[in-house]
Amino acid sequence: MRQDSQAEMTMPPQLRKVLLICTVCLLLAGCGGTTNETHTTIAKSPSPQPSVANSSTQVSPTPEPTATPTPSPPPGTNTSTLNNVQTLLNAHYDVLEEHDYVVTYRYQGPDDLREGNVEDATDVTRSGIIASNHTAKQQIIDKEKELPDGTVTNKTEYTEDTITYYRFGAVGPDGSPHDVYYTVTRWENTEFMDRHVTAIPLLTLTQYRLRAYDTFFKSDFTRTNVSTIRNHTYHTYRPVPDSETSGFVRIREDGFIKTIQLRTTIAGESVRLHRTFELGPNAVELPDWKQLAILADRQRSGSSGNADCDDFATQAGAQIYHESNGGDGLDGDGDGRACEHLP
Repeated sequence: MRQDSQAEMTMPPQLRKVLLICTVCLLLAGCGGTTNETHTTIAKSPSPQPSVANSSTQVSPTPEPTATPTPSPPPGTNTSTLNNVQTLLNAHYDVLEEHDYVVTYRYQGPDDLREGNVEDATDVTRSGIIASNHTAKQQIIDKEKELPDGTVTNKTEYTEDTITYYRFGAVGPDGSPHDVYYTVTRWENTEFMDRHVTAIPLLTLTQYRLRAYDTFFKSDFTRTNVSTIRNHTYHTYRPVPDSETSGFVRIREDGFIKTIQLRTTIAGESVRLHRTFELGPNAVELPDWKQLAILADRQRSGSSGNADCDDFATQAGAQIYHESNGGDGLDGDGDGRACEHLP
């Protein structure tokens, strides 16, 4: 023991310092609890970073939904009611002036062609089609009147430029029979448009029918529906529920009246009206009986001479005349077919 102490005491100071440093390093290595054989490094995956796209999506504000614009009411109306019927009708006529059109109509009520009190009038049903082609300046109107006994009166009008040709049926307005007859009406210096566009509201609308329309449009209306059909917005207006007049009017945003349907009471009699307008190019076919009207007009105007095939545009027209009048010279071979060479 004493020898060790003496050895420490005789050890040079530098050597003691080196031994102390080595002892400290060994102690530190033992506290770490690892060796080169047992130490394992676990590589941690880097935290996922948001992509540029995700980042921009997350920070962009949610777009506000686009509000559907409120459709503007047609001319002469507002969002509640019809406020100026004349303005509405003027806008409707402006559309008709720019388009070919087909109008279908139906009337049920007192016979407004008969004079006298409504109580004495016959209930009738009238229906027909008005087709107009502006480019060709042609229009045809088919009208029908159904009487209580089932008989029907037909009157068809065909207009070309400034001449109207009429064909009247075989039953009179009062139900009495008469022969089919034809007539022609001419007017000078009158434009086709003036005749037919402005006359549309009045065609087939006399006395009770006009009164029915007047009663209908003087009612208080309310807008009940707005819909879009083929890039056009339509507004539907109906008389208020407490009105004695029912029905509706469907109006396009530019004032074009698509449909009018009404039911009302005139002088104690029920009247029903329905009218639908369609726009677009349409062909107005030349009626076979136009030639018969021309021939009848010649006879009434004092022209003489029998009919011949040159007076007809089609074989069907010549055939009608031949069967109705026994036209001389129309059936040369006697086989019953007139003017067989005509189309």
